[in-house]
Amino acid sequence: MTGGRDNRSRAWSRTRMRGALTVALAVVATVALMVAGQDGAVALARVTAVVVAVAAGTTSLVTARRKGDLVGWYVIAVALLVVRLLRG
Repeated sequence: MTGGRDNRSRAWSRTRMRGALTVALAVVATVALMVAGQDGAVALARVTAVVVAVAAGTTSLVTARRKGDLVGWYVIAVALLVVRLLRG
């Protein structure tokens, strides 16, 4: 041993960081979708929120290892957005 990190610990660290990035982007996308569905929101704020949601959602799907669960989450979030837009 040289006292430094070996390849396994670096790989685990990258995997953990990738997972954290995916979760953070999923949260950003979900919050942006909820902002886009707010009653009385300015059109520019809604458009900006949708753009942020699409960008964050796409990036999180690219970085995700198990995409199925994340796709289901986004389907639910988009369905809620549509319901909120149709009600208001």
